[in-house]
Amino acid sequence: DRMGQGNRTTTLRFSRQARVSMLAGGSREAHGEIRRTGSPDGNLAKASPYSEFQQATVLLTLDPTKGRTYGPAMLTDQKAAPATSASTRLILVEGLPGSGKTTTAKFISSMLAQRDVKHFLWMECCEDGPIKELSPSQPSFGEDLIRQWSSLAVKLQDNSGLAVMESFYWQWTTDLMVLHGYGHDDVIGINTTLDNTVATLAPRLIYFHHTDIESHIRWIFNARGSEWAGMIQKRDLPYPYHQSRGHKDLQGLITFFMDCQSYTDELFD
Repeated sequence: DRMGQGNRTTTLRFSRQARVSMLAGGSREAHGEIRRTGSPDGNLAKASPYSEFQQATVLLTLDPTKGRTYGPAMLTDQKAAPATSASTRLILVEGLPGSGKTTTAKFISSMLAQRDVKHFLWMECCEDGPIKELSPSQPSFGEDLIRQWSSLAVKLQDNSGLAVMESFYWQWTTDLMVLHGYGHDDVIGINTTLDNTVATLAPRLIYFHHTDIESHIRWIFNARGSEWAGMIQKRDLPYPYHQSRGHKDLQGLITFFMDCQSYTDELFD
């Protein structure tokens, strides 16, 4: 997974007090911006480019038992509070397909392992994950979703574990609800309840925000090939969101991802 391909620009957004450097792979340099919520002026600070993923440094507190951050600070606010605290039990990685979520989550896990930090790594579509994909078409979707996350919160608090989770938080909630034709208030309402449910875990969110969604989606569909692109279209286009708009091709999927990011931007902000 890469960032900064061609003229595409990706913005990394981070939850309150969380700080992460640019992550990139491949030969092209990646450029983006880092935004930390909760800062007085909300200023954006340019991050240094990396040509190889191995050179990237995650500025989360990768050892919550010691309350430290690792690597040089990339923000102008050098007096910011530590990225995580001893109470942090959940690190979430979210963004559009091809943003670098999988690479980022694996990198964080490897850094935690190097420091002997007990943790779980749950990737999108893993069969042993604690959060199962639910269908928003079921009347009990909201209740079932919150029940799963509540159980996870109890599990992580009871055994003092730390979870790194990729795509479960928004992709399996917001994106699915949009596909099934949920209205704005329902999407925001269920996600707000979800936020309250995991609040006891002091979660940190890494959010890959794209400033040129169309270019990014066209790039990732081309990069992953016709078989993957065909699978996505066959899977998603029959849903109410697309059917109600007469979507039949990639342009419809681009519109969908734009709408999804508008929701996640609202939820993030």
